[in-house]
Amino acid sequence: MFSAVARSANKSFEFLTAEEYLKKSNRQKTAAFVLLGGGVALVLTGLAVTIHNWESDSGPALCVVGAALEVSSIPLFIVSGKNKRKAHAASASFKIERTLLTQNKSFYQGVFPAISLRINL
Repeated sequence: MFSAVARSANKSFEFLTAEEYLKKSNRQKTAAFVLLGGGVALVLTGLAVTIHNWESDSGPALCVVGAALEVSSIPLFIVSGKNKRKAHAASASFKIERTLLTQNKSFYQGVFPAISLRINL
């Protein structure tokens, strides 16, 4: 399946296959989980520093940076889902179909080429 995605800078078109959309989606989801995990780790570290009154004033700063990382992972999760839906949206393929055919009052199994178009609604 080929799908056209417009680039905003020069208005040219980039053709991506379903497999490329799935790879892109997986990379974005991995990046989103890394940002989310890093954000949670920084928030927990900042809370530990603040609660235990260690000799550092960096506790609240770590919490703020961690929260910013957690929030920045949300758009990546959304875009990852959109790319996954694009990959599964429509596909065209070439298949060999099998069917029963008749010839001289007898049945035989024949094959013929077919073009398949799948549209998920």
